[in-house]
Amino acid sequence: MYKCKKVKHFKYKKVRRGWIVINCKTGCHAHFKSEYGCYLIIKFILAGVYPDNSYLQESFERLKDSKQRKPGYVNNDKTRQKRSAPLDVRKK
Repeated sequence: MYKCKKVKHFKYKKVRRGWIVINCKTGCHAHFKSEYGCYLIIKFILAGVYPDNSYLQESFERLKDSKQRKPGYVNNDKTRQKRSAPLDVRKK
């Protein structure tokens, strides 16, 4: 049975279909096929090296500690119009 391994504020462990890296400060996580992928992304983040691989780049952005985060889902309902008065009370 694999135990959870911790490096600084990152921990990684074996899950059903691969490996997972979790940033304990932010709670963000990323999935990998191998333990070596977990090792690489943690090494890149701690060293400040931006990876060449597109999957590792996305994981790097997700796992690094940054104050600037993308805003969550915002529903901008621009189709809804404000009415000044109900339909039956309008001036003619």
